[in-house]
Amino acid sequence: MDPKAYVEKMIATLKERTGKSMEEWLAEVRETLPAEKKGRVKWLKETYGMGQNTAMLILGHLEDGGEQMRGEAPSLVDAQYTKENAALRPVYDDLAARIQALGADVAVRPCKTYVPFYRHKTFVSVRPFKGKLHIGLAVPEGTEHQRLSPIEKGSERIKVEAVVTALAEIDDELMGLIRQAYEVN
Repeated sequence: MDPKAYVEKMIATLKERTGKSMEEWLAEVRETLPAEKKGRVKWLKETYGMGQNTAMLILGHLEDGGEQMRGEAPSLVDAQYTKENAALRPVYDDLAARIQALGADVAVRPCKTYVPFYRHKTFVSVRPFKGKLHIGLAVPEGTEHQRLSPIEKGSERIKVEAVVTALAEIDDELMGLIRQAYEVN
């Protein structure tokens, strides 16, 4: 399912899944949402017991009318690979192709600052930052490897990452770690 269709489906089923429509959610959380942007998704999840994607959907509609979530996937990715990250685009393209080749069930849903890859759940997220490609992996807890380092403020699922700067660094070793994340998710 393409990202646009996924968002439309989430909105269409919101009342069925959560008991409230988008308009009802917006009215309820608008007045009590923390002023500081950092931590808003976590607040929505903890306060209302909703999942990550639902929280991001509602927050996206509060902040920009949902424009980011409805954006065209290629333009979201293109915007990530400009300025200091422009040289990383061929690295991302190669990595994305390899991740998608893991199986027909891999879905890609680009966001404004990163690209998550899903199977049943997110198993990899790719984010360019300051000239480096950060590859977050949802591997089993306790997985140790010289290429992995902890993510200080990672998500609930993605707690380690590998960092690459060149095509040559996307090797069998890294793809083995990505395959492991794919298989357990």
